[in-house]
Order: sequence, then structure tokens, then C-alpha cells
Amino acid sequence: MFRRRARPLMDAAASTAAATATCPFCGLGCDDLPIVTGPQGPRPGDAGCPAAAAGLERWSQPVACTIAGAPAAPADAAVAAARLLAAARRPLYAGLCAEVEAVAAVLALADRTGGVIDHALSDGHLRNLAVLQDTGAVNATLGEVRARSDLVVLVGPDTVRRFPRLAERLHAPPGRALVCLGWTPEPGDLAGWTGAPPEVVEADLTALPDLAAALRALVAGRPVAGGSIAGASRPALEALAARLAAARYGIIAWAAGALPGPVPELAVQGLVELIRDLNRTTRCLGLPLGGAANLTGAHQVVTWQSGCGLRSAITADGPLLDPDHNAWSRVLAAGETDLVVWTATLGGPPVPHPRGVPVIAVAAPGTAFDGTPAVVLPAGRPGLDHDATVFRTDGTLALRLRAVAAGEGGHPPAARVLGDLLAALEEVRHAH
Repeated sequence: MFRRRARPLMDAAASTAAATATCPFCGLGCDDLPIVTGPQGPRPGDAGCPAAAAGLERWSQPVACTIAGAPAAPADAAVAAARLLAAARRPLYAGLCAEVEAVAAVLALADRTGGVIDHALSDGHLRNLAVLQDTGAVNATLGEVRARSDLVVLVGPDTVRRFPRLAERLHAPPGRALVCLGWTPEPGDLAGWTGAPPEVVEADLTALPDLAAALRALVAGRPVAGGSIAGASRPALEALAARLAAARYGIIAWAAGALPGPVPELAVQGLVELIRDLNRTTRCLGLPLGGAANLTGAHQVVTWQSGCGLRSAITADGPLLDPDHNAWSRVLAAGETDLVVWTATLGGPPVPHPRGVPVIAVAAPGTAFDGTPAVVLPAGRPGLDHDATVFRTDGTLALRLRAVAAGEGGHPPAARVLGDLLAALEEVRHAH
């Protein structure tokens, strides 16, 4: 079994006052989020973060069971969805912005029908994975960063704007330094950071591969021509290279899903090779950040179940991995599917509305829609309506979320909804 137990999501006994929650929204898995429940539903307490507040606010918006936009009973909607599945030749199972149990249930459906499997936010994860497969990588866990690092380089603003409590979780023991590479912090970006003011190294992140190459040359003692490289002055780069080389335990963090430039994979590769060079004389690790909407967990489950990971196609010959061809957005744009099954209980982009292709949406409250799906099957909110499991961004820890609002009229878990859909599919096939 691949799951590891972690601290509970919430103390369900504190159902009308304050509870301590593990937040499932951005991937950091902060386990000390104050939650207050009451007549208006669960809300973050005074110490809550923007990602958690937005997620809980989204979850407060209702979702209805519908067929072609009209209200329907869950059993009738399941049969309607099953008929669509039975007729589909190549379904696309996408979204996957959901807890581990729901993703496993999606794969059980895909095993019976075939089709393509992809997470809505997989681009950044697969950029990191492609570099890992090609060159290897030395990455840190969040615990290592907090306990051991003496220098943290944050590449780009999305390292903290997509992960609002990252700076707070770094803490600031004596001697730890923070460098913002290619961006200048705005008020609130580094909330919770109690150390010395960060150093800012101005740079053009669209040319991050050139920037990483220059830093590699400087770390190796090779000359670098020109007064500036990728928008960064040579003295600033020389100083940063010297700091990285002198650090006892350096960390370079990036969010691959937000890296600019024509080929973001080259930027990731440049950072990974810089880290590799630094490890010849000192200790330096990478911190690739991602995992919103349980992206890390979805990849873990698909890999565990199929052996291939995200962007696989389940065929008569078994699972086939093709990260380029099986990207959900490309499959939709190319018209290579005749049915979309979109699962979303943890946010993510709106459920798509491709022309001429029906959509089955297994959706928690607050899910956004670009159009009217053929069928909407409401699902519960993981960690509020029911227990669930998600993975932390570094992939090393599965977090068990415990329901804080169970029994308050919420929808059933997505895994149960998908299980009912599978049972209805078997009945439809048997009837024909």
C-alpha cells in the first residue's frame, strides 16, 4: 500500500467552534489551518491563508444533479451517464482534481471503457518529470528545507503566490538567507517570514535557461562575457553564484507550471543541472513546487494503478504513455474523444464545454462550468463532507483528511458517485 498516515485533517469534535485543519488546496498540506464551523459553513479562522479562504468560499456554492441542465434524481443521472459511457468509443477522463479515492474510482471506470487519463493541471508536473527522466534530479522534502537549509532561492513570484504560506513555513533560524530571483516581493508575498529582508536579483525569467547556464559557468569558475545576462547584472550573478557555492545546504525552488518562456522544460533542466554542479563541492537541492488540486496524488495513483502515470491511454493492449499526444487539452482540440468525464472536488479550471462532445461532470459544490454538461453528478467536499486522502506537493507524504461537516446534508464522496456510475454502466451493458 502506497499511502502513509499523517496528522488528521480536522478535529471533528470541534464541530461548532474552532478546529485545526490540513488544507488540501495548494499542495503544501499545512496542517494547522484554523477552521470555524457554524451556520454559514466552514470558514478559515484569523490565521487562514488566501488559498484556503478561496477554496472554502468556493465550496460554499451549491451544485445540483442535472441531465442536460434540468434537475434530476441521482439514480436517473447515473443511468443517463452510464448510457453515454456505454456508447463512447474513446472517453477522456480528465480533471482529476480530486482526492486519491476518487482518482482510483476514475481509473476503475477507465479500466472498463478504455480512454485517455490526464489531470487538468499536469503541465508543470510533467515538465519536472521529463527532466527527471532525462537527467535525474536531487530534490528536497519540505521537512528538509525547513530543518536544514541555510539559503533558499525562490525562482519567480509564483513560488509564493501560488503557495501563500511557503515563506512562513520556511521559518527563519539564525543564518538562513532568502533570495528572490527574477522578481521583487510585493506586500504580503512573504507573509510569515521573520528573517532578514530577502535579497532581490533582477532577471528576465523568460531567458531562465541562459541565466542558469551563466550561474553554472560562474560556479565552475569559468568566465562569463557581457555586463548582463538575461537581464541580470554580472556582479549580481557573481554574488549569487558565490553564495550558492558557499552555502552549507542550499535550496532552489521553482513552480514549473508558471515558468515563462518558449520552452519551460529547458528552464527546469537548467536549474537541475545547476543543482547537480553545486553538489560537486557542497550540498544543494531542488524544491519543485506544484500539487494544487491533488495533482501529486493523482499522478501517484495513476502510476500505482497503471504503471505509466498521467497522460496514459488505456487500450486493449494495456496502458500506453504519451505525454504529448495524451494531453487533455490537445485531445479536445483535435476532436479525438467522443465523451469527457471530468472529476473536480478540489477546484481546478472550469469544466470544459467542447462543441459536439458530451460531458459528464462529477463535481463538488463551487465547481465552475464553461457550459452545460450532459450530466452533472454532485460529489462531496473531501475533508468537509467525508474523509479523504491527498498528497503533499513533494510526493513524500499522504495526508488523511477527516470530515468536519459530516452529517450536515453534504453530497456523497466522489468515489461512491463514480462507483455507482460503474454499477449503472454494467447494468446498461447487461441490458443490451
